[in-house]
Amino acid sequence: VSGDWMLVPATRNLHWRYTVLQSAFVVSKQRINPSESMAENLERLIKATENIWKKIGHNTAVVQKHKTPINGNLGLLFSDDDMGAEERLILRSYLDVTKNISGCQALRTRIGHILFGFRCIYGEVLFFTVSPNRRHSALLLKLSRARRNDVMLQCRDPSSDDAHKVLAHWRHRYASSDEPAAFSASHIGCDPTGLDVSMEIELPDVLVRQAWASQDPLASVHHYLVMMYVVIPAAFGVRMCLHCPDCNCDVSTGFEGYDSCSDYLGNNHKAMGGHAGLAAALAIATEFQGDGTPHGHGFVALHNMFQFNNLERIAEMIEQNIHRIPNKDMVKRVTEFIEHVQCEDHIDDQLHQRSRSYIH
Repeated sequence: VSGDWMLVPATRNLHWRYTVLQSAFVVSKQRINPSESMAENLERLIKATENIWKKIGHNTAVVQKHKTPINGNLGLLFSDDDMGAEERLILRSYLDVTKNISGCQALRTRIGHILFGFRCIYGEVLFFTVSPNRRHSALLLKLSRARRNDVMLQCRDPSSDDAHKVLAHWRHRYASSDEPAAFSASHIGCDPTGLDVSMEIELPDVLVRQAWASQDPLASVHHYLVMMYVVIPAAFGVRMCLHCPDCNCDVSTGFEGYDSCSDYLGNNHKAMGGHAGLAAALAIATEFQGDGTPHGHGFVALHNMFQFNNLERIAEMIEQNIHRIPNKDMVKRVTEFIEHVQCEDHIDDQLHQRSRSYIH
């Protein structure tokens, strides 16, 4: 089911339609004149919708007698010289519905309000982009699932020239929940040297991994969720789990089986932070790129002296240098931190170069 390119989009389409209809029933209410019949009101609304559709089709709004391209910004039609009361009612109902539905243009305004409020509470932030690499991740192979007796995997041969047989071999090999063995029962307390937790996982060629991701799109989504709910928060010292924020609900709501990620003060950050810093909070918006892969943009608020100060005050603190740190050492500390967090070296550069030759 997870690899069906017809069922998964169809299910998403049905869910989206249900959400739109449910939101429209709750949000889009209208009072009509008692002396006006329902047929007359409906005819005027249909006519107004046709006028809006023509404006969208021509991608032009006339604002103060000047033509302006719409380019997806339907809010611009409120300023159109030709918009009447019915047209504005339709537009307002449309925006009220779509601002609460994922994937709609009107949701961007709501995201902007949320992120602005985030900065008001947590001060200055760092903007970052998250694009989990599906092609070079063993975690994607771990999250991918397939039936061992699937007819697509029966004709398999790792040494064949047929790419389908090679792909079937790898998918059959890593079909169960136990392969690849990416988890260990050891931890740093009983294994301080890391010998028991270190392992090498054989990965197929990059072209096989690309074909694998195309056959199992659900694994790509699960891979992104693990990155955003577990890996990224852990890097910045924020407690999160795959059940957040429901894990913080009261026991009476039926989530007594979950451990709360927030403390009694409502904070999620760890006392010692993570290897990328000590973050107070994270805020991320997810979008889907051209090939359907999830991709995130967001803010991270770090606990530091720049958090609640303006640029003038920050410059004064740097000039004062109360710890008397030499300039060279200060630059060295910054560069070492950047190199530590932003690692751009491949573990096996020779294997990476061979993979690039396959792509080119």
